[in-house]
Amino acid sequence: MQKLRWILVNGTALALLNIFYYKGWLQLLYHADTFHLSKGIVLVFLFGWVCCSYSILTQKSKFSDLTRRVANSLITLGLIGTVIGFIIALSGIDPQTASSASSIQPMISAMISGMGIALHTTLLGAILNLYLMLNLWILDHAPTTPQD
Repeated sequence: MQKLRWILVNGTALALLNIFYYKGWLQLLYHADTFHLSKGIVLVFLFGWVCCSYSILTQKSKFSDLTRRVANSLITLGLIGTVIGFIIALSGIDPQTASSASSIQPMISAMISGMGIALHTTLLGAILNLYLMLNLWILDHAPTTPQD
């Protein structure tokens, strides 16, 4: 039952990932993150997912605590991306030249880039955390077998 749940959840996620790819949403995320923090978040997620999947498929709760810590770190990394994005957004603002119409365009461009990083990393960290926690729930709710 546990393996069937894992197959259903991850098969559905793979189908959604394909839809997102063909809609161009993954490329949007990739190009919006000029700081490349999203790549790090995905790598951390993949490590946690592999550990959790190994535990589910071998029916051993060997990596349950590690997976939980990795899932929690995804939220933290997303929030770090938010802070970095806000720093980038606000570093492009120069109060002395803000009154000049010609200097507004580069400031707005920097703000948009920073806000893109902030929002994308937060969203990515939160979604991957939820997905990894769903896999962890499958691991934690394995049917118990009586010991001999």
